[in-house]
This record gives sequence, C-alpha cells and structure tokens, in this order.
Amino acid sequence: MFYRIGICYYIQMLNKLIKNKMRDYTPDQFYKTQDLSLDTKLKIINDAHSQCYEWSVDKLDCNESFARQRIEMSFEDIMEKFNDKAHFVVIHRKGFHHDRDYPDPGDGWNRWHLEVGFRVMSGIDYFLWVYVSEDKVEEFVNKYNLEKL
Repeated sequence: MFYRIGICYYIQMLNKLIKNKMRDYTPDQFYKTQDLSLDTKLKIINDAHSQCYEWSVDKLDCNESFARQRIEMSFEDIMEKFNDKAHFVVIHRKGFHHDRDYPDPGDGWNRWHLEVGFRVMSGIDYFLWVYVSEDKVEEFVNKYNLEKL
C-alpha cells in the first residue's frame, strides 16, 4: 500500500514537471540547407567557428558505445571529414546546449543560440557542434540567404 502511494506521488510530480517544462518550450527554428552547395556549407561552418563561443566534436562508435562520446579533435581534423554526404544543420534554438561560461549558469539552458553542425556517417560517425550567440543569427540568415523550414 505504502509502495503504491509512493509511486503515484512520483508519477504526479513527474507529470507536473513535464507540463511546466513543455509550457516553456519554444520550438527550434531549422533552416533549409539541403540545396546549399558544399562551398557555401564550408563558408557557413568556418564563419560560425570564427564567431562561436564554444564548439565541440562527438564520436559515435557502436563497437564502444551506443551513445555519442565527446572527444578532443582539432577543428582542422574534423573539417577534413566533412563532405557532400554529411548531414548539415543550421538551427536557431535554446535548451539543447548548456553554456558553462554564461554569467548565470542556471540560465545557460534557456539561452538562445545558433547551432551549426554536421554528422559524417561512416563506420564511426563524427559530429561537429558550433554554438554562436543569438545576436549573430540575423547576420547569418541574411548573409547566406537561409530559408526557414
């Protein structure tokens, strides 16, 4: 009986948490990238990297783990893996990246940013994530004539 009450209470609290988080949820804005040339994608990535506040590389090797692993890799090395078959994204979003250097770390999850990145799919998949502050979003959209999806 006590066990059942504990589970019911836990489920109620979880539902409240989810409802509160969903109320604050704002959808991501994806930009159309599939028709961009490889040269334009390279310019966007390099431009984003030159203005970013953080970037990182993940690796997915299912022989080691079914989850992506953060790895140390130079920007030059990850860019050597980029090709016209890579899945390329430009997203205006918040809540998917915690900026550890944000003045109020608790608000880092609520910070809007531009996420530019790609996934190269091979035997081992590599991901590049480049985070640019929100004040640069309009500049990128206009400079590269990006269309909203």
